[in-house]
Formats: sequence, structure tokens, C-alpha cells
Amino acid sequence: MNKKSKRSPDKEKSIPVPYAFAKPDKAAIRVQRIAHRLRVHYHYHPDYELVYAPAGAGRWQVGDASGICDRPRVLLLGPQVAHAWFSEQAGRQSPGSEATVITFSKERLGLELLGRPLFAPVNALLRSAERGLLFEGRAIQQTAPLMHALHDESALRQYVILLDVLSILAESGRGYALVSDDYSISERERDHRRLAIVMDYVSLHYSESIELAAAARQAGMSVSHFCAFFKRMTGLTFVQYVNRWRIEHACLLLRNTHDKILTIALNAGFNNLSNFNRRFVEQQGMSPREYRAAGQATV
Repeated sequence: MNKKSKRSPDKEKSIPVPYAFAKPDKAAIRVQRIAHRLRVHYHYHPDYELVYAPAGAGRWQVGDASGICDRPRVLLLGPQVAHAWFSEQAGRQSPGSEATVITFSKERLGLELLGRPLFAPVNALLRSAERGLLFEGRAIQQTAPLMHALHDESALRQYVILLDVLSILAESGRGYALVSDDYSISERERDHRRLAIVMDYVSLHYSESIELAAAARQAGMSVSHFCAFFKRMTGLTFVQYVNRWRIEHACLLLRNTHDKILTIALNAGFNNLSNFNRRFVEQQGMSPREYRAAGQATV
């Protein structure tokens, strides 16, 4: 797991560095409202991040896990958990809906208070967030209005409301761990920059034919080193990652358009319908037609 791959010095120097990685924020709690679809490059930071994403906010990537906002979601991410948000034109966002992104530090909130037995459930929640947590259903109904209100509150009220939100999530017991046990959380900034470049490349070209060699060039690596690097960073082969991206895009189209399934398959980057159907069943456990019917039944 910790073996280092040999890399040529010239390739190390040639890697572009277009992304600024987040620095610690001095505020105890930082709240952002985002009126449009989320678009955040793959990055990590030393704070916790709590996100309310409305339906249609796009696609999220957390470590080696990914998903789409076909319905409202709340995500809680621990320090140094790498993540990204990608907007999707196929996503359908309700008029007036906003995403809320809250970042906070356990230390700046006050270790003395959180260390008391009364806050044991919250502490357990924050420990679980080290692998990323996803919440759905009733937990969202209870916490989304509180998270939205944080933006306009005083620092004291923000503190109180945030503890309320965390306690609701802790007591709900409905958080799904996102990052797999096999995922390697690398703290090398260069590794995450490489991965961010490749993920952006896939987000722009998933509907086209993507060659492994082209992706490796984006990362400034040989194909063999890139394959090992990508699997270590995401838990997936590059082909598996691209297929997952394409199927998730197809899911958005199935839910939000009336396009024919063949048209959706081609739009998502598949050359033939049989391959698309096979990959879709492998990932979603049902056929595209069944997926579309299930989505219509929940509207």
C-alpha cells in the first residue's frame, strides 16, 4: 500500500498546478449559500464540511464514492476527506432552492464542551465523518431549514444551531458511510492535484471516447504508473470510474428528460445499447427502463 512508484523527474516538474487547495479558516463556523448548481474542484481541507444539496445540485465525489443529487442530500465530511462537486445540465433544481455549505473546526468550536458525556453522540458522529456520511429522508427534513437559516444568524446563534443540527444527525442513526475501507486517504497535495485534473478531464469528455493514455498524460504519468495511482486514490480502475460517471449521467437523463434510452446511452458515452444496459444493471441493480419508472413513481 505504501510502496512508492518510480517517476521520472521531468514528468514530476511538468504537472500543472491549476487548483488552490483550501486553507484553514479562522472563523469557528463559515456558512455559504450557493444559488446555482455546485461546481467545486476535487480538494481537501482541515475542517469539517456539512453540505445540504437540493435535488438537481449535480454530482458529488467523496474519496472513492460518488453519486447524484436526484433528491435532496445532506453530507458530512471529516477533515482531509477529499471531495468535489460537479454541476450537471441534466439536473433539475427547484426555483429558489439553494445549496448550503458549512465548514467548521472541532477545535475552534471548543474541545472542552464537546468532550463532555452529554455530547458523546455528536463526538461519535464526527468520528464517523472521517469516512464521509450521507443522510437522506427525515434527517434532511429536520436539518435543511436550520442549515439554511445559519447564514443570517449571529456567531452565537450559529454555534447553537450547528450543535442542534449535529445532534439531530447523530440521533437519526441514518448516516451512510461513503468512503470504503479500502480507500487510501493520501495527504500528498500533489496526488490530489493530479486526481483533480483527471476528474475534470472526465467531466468534460465522458460522452466521448476516452483513451487511458490521454488520461495518463493529463496526470503527467506513464500509463502503468497512472493505473496504479488511480486505483490507489479512488479504489477503482480508470475504466470503472468512467463507466460509473457515464451511468450516473444517464440516471439524471432518465429522471429528468423524456429522451429515448438509446439516445441517453449515446449521450452518456456508450457506443451500443447492449453494453449500456449491461453496465447499468451492474451499477444500479435494475434496467434503465425500470429505473425511469421508479423515478416517475416517486415524483
